[in-house]
Amino acid sequence: MNGNVAGQHPQVFMVEGRDRRQVHPQQHPPRIDPGLVPCWTFPPARDKARGHHSWSGLITILVMVLVLVFAALALGAFQIQSLQNQLADLTKDVNSDSTITAPQRQIGFLEDVGEDEECKPAAAHLTVNTERPADHKTLQWESRHGRAFTKGLLYRNGGLQVNRTGLYFIYSRVEILGNQCSKARFISHTVFVRRKGSSPITLMEGHKMGYCDETKRQLWTSESSLGAVLKLRQEDWVYVNVSVPDLINRANPYGNYFGLYQIV
Repeated sequence: MNGNVAGQHPQVFMVEGRDRRQVHPQQHPPRIDPGLVPCWTFPPARDKARGHHSWSGLITILVMVLVLVFAALALGAFQIQSLQNQLADLTKDVNSDSTITAPQRQIGFLEDVGEDEECKPAAAHLTVNTERPADHKTLQWESRHGRAFTKGLLYRNGGLQVNRTGLYFIYSRVEILGNQCSKARFISHTVFVRRKGSSPITLMEGHKMGYCDETKRQLWTSESSLGAVLKLRQEDWVYVNVSVPDLINRANPYGNYFGLYQIV
């Protein structure tokens, strides 16, 4: 048996007296087992502290975001101001340059502009003149209308003048149209140059034979094409000759052309 009986039942003592009343010992509060943990009705202090820290973190993040936004706005405003200042400086420079170059042009600096234009590659493409009658073997051309143009070259009386010595690609095509054969056995197509101090120099030449059938009286067409890279000198004049200019098909200006462009 367990010897700790006093811990289970309180002791009762009998005292002899007049009333013979029972005297009970002083009641003490029940002992609490030290292994038990008391329970509390209010939240733990640790949870309150954790909630306080989370709110503090959110406020800190919000403040940082606002700081970054204001910093970005300030940086954008600074960049815009810098661009406006640069634009103002460029405008001043342009105005100052324009005021300086105007007197120079009056003094006589047009030669520099001319040299820049001469450095650009020269080119020209001409189409046959449909209005001028063919009374000469040297063909006349259209230099301004349609697909025709001249750049850095001078056109006059059927010829193109070269403004600078160099290598040029020269080309020409003619289209012949008729309903009867010519007395000549072939058609001659020639590109030649006129140079100061010398007679005309042939650059290219083609002969078209069997271009028509004498036994048939019907409309016929034929063509001749020439092209080569040749060296030309400054102030050379280049022309095109055809032995039968009256048979040129002037109804097709895009089938009869002459041109050149500078390579080097």
